[in-house]
Amino acid sequence: MKQSFLAAVCILSAGPALAFDIGFDWSGLKSCTSGRPNTVANPAFALRDVPAGTKFIRFRMTDRDVPNYNHGGGVVAYNGQQVIAPGAFKYKSPCPPTAFTPTSGRRRPKPRRTAGHWPPRARHASIPKMQVTLTSLYAGMLALVFLVLSARVILYRRAHLISLGDTGDKALLKRIRAQANWAEYAPLGLLLMLLAELNGAPAMALHMMGLALLSGRVLHGVGFSCTPQKMMLRQAGMVLTLGMIGLSALGLIGHALF
Repeated sequence: MKQSFLAAVCILSAGPALAFDIGFDWSGLKSCTSGRPNTVANPAFALRDVPAGTKFIRFRMTDRDVPNYNHGGGVVAYNGQQVIAPGAFKYKSPCPPTAFTPTSGRRRPKPRRTAGHWPPRARHASIPKMQVTLTSLYAGMLALVFLVLSARVILYRRAHLISLGDTGDKALLKRIRAQANWAEYAPLGLLLMLLAELNGAPAMALHMMGLALLSGRVLHGVGFSCTPQKMMLRQAGMVLTLGMIGLSALGLIGHALF
C-alpha cells in the first residue's frame, strides 16, 4: 500500500493554511501485515520552509490505496524547531485495513516502507482541528463543582419554599454567594488556561494552572458554605484562584511581547 503524511500549518494571526515541505523515514517501525494496524509513535519529521508565525502543525496519514481509511495523526506545537522528534503523537501504522478488499485476484500487497523524500511543494491542506485536552479536563471538573454549588441553592429553596431572592435568610444567601463567587472567577481562569494551551504552554504548567484553579474553587466553596464559615479554607481558596489568574495573565503578556 502507498502511504504518505500530509501536514497542515496553523498560523493564529492568518487565515488559510499554507504549503511547506516535510521529510520522513519509515525505518525502525514495527512491521504490520495482519490487517490490524499497530498504534505506534510517529517517525521523525524534517521540516523546511515552515511559514513564519506558525503555532501548530497537524499531521495526518493518508493511505493512497484506501483513502477513506483513518490512520489518525496528531497536532504538534511549533516553536521554530527543524525536526519533529519521534513520539510527538501516535497513529495507526501502515497496514492493510481489515475492510479493504483487493479489486483483483492478486494477493493483498504488503505495506512498503520507503524513505520519505521532499514532495512537490504545493499541496494545500485544511486548517487543523485544535486539541485543548487539558483545558477540557479541568473545565469538566470545574463544571461539576458548579453543579454541586447550584444544587445546594436549589434544594434549599425547595425545602424552605423560597422562589425568589433570599428573603433575608442568611443560610440561603451564603449558598447563593458561594455559587456566584464560582461564576465570577472560574470562567476567567479557564479562559487564561485555554489561551496558554493554544500558545503551546508545557503540560506541567497547564496542570499547575488547572489544579490551582480547581483546588481554589473547591476550598473557597467549602469554606464559604460551612456554618460557621471556615475562613482559612475560604482565604486559601482565594489565594490559589487569584494567584493562578495573576500568574497566568503575566505569562500570556510576556509570551505575547517577547
